[in-house]
Amino acid sequence: MDELLDLLLDRWGDLARPPAGPAAIAAFEERYGVVLTPDFRAYLERCDGMEELSPDDDLISSWQLDRILPADEAGWSKGEVRGELGPEGRFFTFSDWALEAFGYQIELHDAPDRENRIVATTSLAPGSLLTPSSSSSDAT
Repeated sequence: MDELLDLLLDRWGDLARPPAGPAAIAAFEERYGVVLTPDFRAYLERCDGMEELSPDDDLISSWQLDRILPADEAGWSKGEVRGELGPEGRFFTFSDWALEAFGYQIELHDAPDRENRIVATTSLAPGSLLTPSSSSSDAT
């Protein structure tokens, strides 16, 4: 995971924000009753996303911790997608492409040993689930 984060931060350069502090991460987990996955926690401990409206060369923007919201609060979980994503408030939007044309969500739970899917949805066709679910643990 460290090598992947090194590559990402090297690519982002000055776009990357300083790390999120332990108190901010703990407050997020307590506020939403979730436990961050080890890889997502490691990412936030190295980089707290990007400044708002500062995407990389591929138009991907990674949200800072204080912008990460349950998908339904961020406006992404609509219509039939809500049913596919499971209970409201369990998927959190953490990134977008092309100024929110597509949103990326991570599934978080109250226990660290549960599967955490990552999905992409689009605002171009509300109610569309773009990607099949994958476990964030598969990426490590």
